[in-house]
Amino acid sequence: KEATKNIKKYYETKGILKKPLVKSHTTSDPISLFWNMTSYQDKVPPGKSSLFEAIPVQRYGHCTFTEAEAIAIFTQLLQKVDAQKQHPLAKVKGSGGKIIRSVRVEQKFASAR
Repeated sequence: KEATKNIKKYYETKGILKKPLVKSHTTSDPISLFWNMTSYQDKVPPGKSSLFEAIPVQRYGHCTFTEAEAIAIFTQLLQKVDAQKQHPLAKVKGSGGKIIRSVRVEQKFASAR
């Protein structure tokens, strides 16, 4: 009973993402079954779905990706990470709607003259 409680507390995925995640899986993996990926995808809340991408690879074997597939998957992750970066001119608002950070022009070059 204690072990089950610890598994649920520390090892059970919740799908609550703070950073992008790209998960690829071979569809006929005999070790880690394909439904694990779809099960995780179902856990991601609708508001966070843009952070997650599932990439199935039609193949038998455990993580039997080609080099080209691995590079393509990593590229997808990089694109998701890049899409999350905030534009440098964006205004950040706090929970009350007030701007807490905005564009600030640094004068470090002006003092060098």
